[in-house]
Amino acid sequence: LQVGCPGFGYAEDMPSALQNAARTSYARKLVDEATQATIEEWQKQNGKLALHKAVEDDKWKRDATKVGLLIDAERDALTRTDVGFRLPVHLAARGHASVEVVALLLEFYPDGAEEKTWHGYLPVHLAARGQASEEVVALLLECFPEGAKAMCKDGNLPIHLAAMYEASAEVVALLYEACPDAMAKLDAGQAEYVEKKRKQGAAGAQAARESVRALLDKLEARETRDRRIEPETLPQTEEETSETVAEAA
Repeated sequence: LQVGCPGFGYAEDMPSALQNAARTSYARKLVDEATQATIEEWQKQNGKLALHKAVEDDKWKRDATKVGLLIDAERDALTRTDVGFRLPVHLAARGHASVEVVALLLEFYPDGAEEKTWHGYLPVHLAARGQASEEVVALLLECFPEGAKAMCKDGNLPIHLAAMYEASAEVVALLYEACPDAMAKLDAGQAEYVEKKRKQGAAGAQAARESVRALLDKLEARETRDRRIEPETLPQTEEETSETVAEAA
C-alpha cells in the first residue's frame, strides 16, 4: 500500500475486495464478543469521527487491534478530516498513539504522512510539538523524509517545534539528521537546545530507526502472506464455470 512509505506494498498490490473481506472476517474471529460490542458502541457514540477520537483516547490509542477493527469497519474514515482538517493520522501523531497504531493508519493510507492540516501541519509537525515517541517520529520520517524540511503556515519546521516544546533528545536527533540545514534557521536558544540534545539522542535515534524498519518489515511480510490465496479458493469466472460444467457432463 505504499506511495512513499517503505514496508507497505505499492498501490497496485493492494489486496482485492475478496482478500480484504477475508482479512476483515478473520480479524473479527480473533476478538471476543465483548470486544466487538465495544467497537460497535464506540461507533454508535462517535459516528463518523469514531476513528479520529479513538486514536487520541487513552483506552484506544495504544490498542492496534481495536483501531484495526475500526478501520475495517469504515475505511473512508482514514481520509475524512475533522473541523481542523485533521486526519486520524494527524491526531494519532499528536496524541501519543503507539507506533503500531500510527503504522496501521499509514499502512492503509500512506498519503496521510504528506497531508497538511488547516494550519499547514504535517503529522511530523504535530508529533514534534506533541512530544511523540521517537519511534513515531522515525516512522513518519521513514514514510515522508521531506517532511523534516516542510514549513507550516507560521514558518516553523518540525525541528523548530521540537525545540520550542522540548521534545526528547532522540526526536531532536532524528529531525536534525533528516534536515541538518535547519540549524541555520533556528534562533540562538533553539540552536543551543538542538545542539545539546542531538548529541545526547544520536544512539537512541538510530535504535528508533532500526525498530521502525523492523516493524515495517513485519507489516510487509504480513501483506505478502495475506495476498497468498490458494488457487482453489479463488472464485471462477463465468467462462471457467461453463468449462467445468461441460467437463462434468
